[in-house]
Amino acid sequence: MYGIFDRDTREEIISADGLEGFFVEAGSPERGEIGLVNARPGVRSPLGSNDSEIQIFNWSGEVIGSYHLGAVKILTSGSCEGAMDETGSHSFIGYTSEYFEAGEIWSRWASGIPLALGEWALRPAGHHESWLHVSQTSWFAVRRGNARIGKDESISIDGLMMPVKASFYCAIGEAANGPGGYLGSNLDALSKCLLRAGDEAPVRRVEWKNFSVAEEVLGREFTADVASVFEDSGVLLIRN
Repeated sequence: MYGIFDRDTREEIISADGLEGFFVEAGSPERGEIGLVNARPGVRSPLGSNDSEIQIFNWSGEVIGSYHLGAVKILTSGSCEGAMDETGSHSFIGYTSEYFEAGEIWSRWASGIPLALGEWALRPAGHHESWLHVSQTSWFAVRRGNARIGKDESISIDGLMMPVKASFYCAIGEAANGPGGYLGSNLDALSKCLLRAGDEAPVRRVEWKNFSVAEEVLGREFTADVASVFEDSGVLLIRN
């Protein structure tokens, strides 16, 4: 599911079924030892690179996300350090990601089972930030930053599904681009996505059901700022 590659040569350094210590709780040290679960050394020797990245693969071997690592050296216990040896355990020292639930969410995305509408909303509110992170990371890896794959000019979102601000971005991304879709993770990104989408597949109308609930939960300042983004982007907002 995970592979570490040299960014210049595209050679695979090592692959693994999972990462331990990469996705961490907020406030954790920004660097640490990352364990590689069921690691399999690749073709590159020694096991390291001055500029590398983690690629995330789905069940059919397609890249669905990536993280830039920079310089990395694979540590191997139980054998000579850096050797092409599948015995022992493998790890590396690197930067962590403060999206603790993202590892489990990536596993879900990689499973090959299509994401369902509203699946993100069935998770605890504390998971929505990680879902949004995975959605954004995957979108730029797979869609190369395209603003839309959806075609509907009129979309709807529901304030009852928005316990936190990240929930709004999960909802608007899904409404515009289907399950797992992305349309910004902050106000500036939302504005840019809406403006880019206007060239080929514009969003012209957003129905915001239970808008007053979202005002109370997310705050009137936030919902007013979102409304301003819609207005500036030429999107008609219908508050219900």
